Amino acid sequence: ELPDMSGADRKSRAEANWADAATSPARRDDGARFAYDVQVEYFREMKAYLRQLGLRIPVTCVVTSWVAPDVKSVADTLDFTAENVYWDHPAFEPGKEWQKPFYYANKDPLKTTNPWTMPPYSAVLKWRGKPVVVREWAAVWPNQFRASMVPLAAAYASFLDLDGMLAFTYTFRGAKLNDFAWERDPTRWGMMGLAAAMFHRRDIQPAADRVRIEWSDKALFTWQDTLTDLYRLAWVSGLENAPTGAPTDAGVALTLDGGV
Repeated sequence: ELPDMSGADRKSRAEANWADAATSPARRDDGARFAYDVQVEYFREMKAYLRQLGLRIPVTCVVTSWVAPDVKSVADTLDFTAENVYWDHPAFEPGKEWQKPFYYANKDPLKTTNPWTMPPYSAVLKWRGKPVVVREWAAVWPNQFRASMVPLAAAYASFLDLDGMLAFTYTFRGAKLNDFAWERDPTRWGMMGLAAAMFHRRDIQPAADRVRIEWSDKALFTWQDTLTDLYRLAWVSGLENAPTGAPTDAGVALTLDGGV
């Protein structure tokens, strides 16, 4: 029987019953390692099969960015890492995904620096030697601060040396202002050309100060959320993740061991 792999933080891990077959941290750690091994084998097999069919474009798989072994399974086998980054994505009532009513936080991205903001969230995807593409990003209406997310995202995509940003979405499905449709909202769409030019010209240079977060084998497979305050370093420096001992030119290395 597989263990319960629902999310865990340090507090819940410390208070867990280590004798419980479903929620013991030891079994969850083994579950993370097992899932990593299965995914690595699957990704390698699928990539080889696609190449055999003649596919020549880069291949990736979108996983859960705040789970380190999940992202590393992609970094170890595929051509780049990818995730979605949204500001004020709608929330739903339990069991009613994409069913109204939708709920929004209406927070200002320029006044929010927690780990779930764009720079830390994107930095979790950066593993040594792998490109990063944000495959969907948007500042969602009706957030009244949504326009400020456009230059912020362009600036930090350059500062963190990301490789691609794909806006979601460009479509015409009526005349009304829409949560995701950029082109009907002057406050967002009017800035997209400027933001794209900023990114392509690298008006903001990649961070001069760079930090590498080193993952030991033990730390990687300690089952808990990865997206901690440590990744808030992305607001002021470039970040990359790497196995402990991997070559690097980063200025500072922070080693994670024992689940720290």
